[in-house]
Amino acid sequence: MSPEKRRLQLIQSAEELFARYGVDGTSVSDIVGHAGVAQGTFYWYFKSKDDIVHAVVDSLV
Repeated sequence: MSPEKRRLQLIQSAEELFARYGVDGTSVSDIVGHAGVAQGTFYWYFKSKDDIVHAVVDSLV
């Protein structure tokens, strides 16, 4: 999978989980589990959970 597709996969997983459980109710572990990737992969693309929250918001605007 290309890096851009992997990043998008993480953003889409986060968006689904945020919609279902809220930002506070969703952990990085939840996101990587939903996306089917290792936690290190998440941190390759995003510095923190806040970073992916901003990416989700940007994808919706």
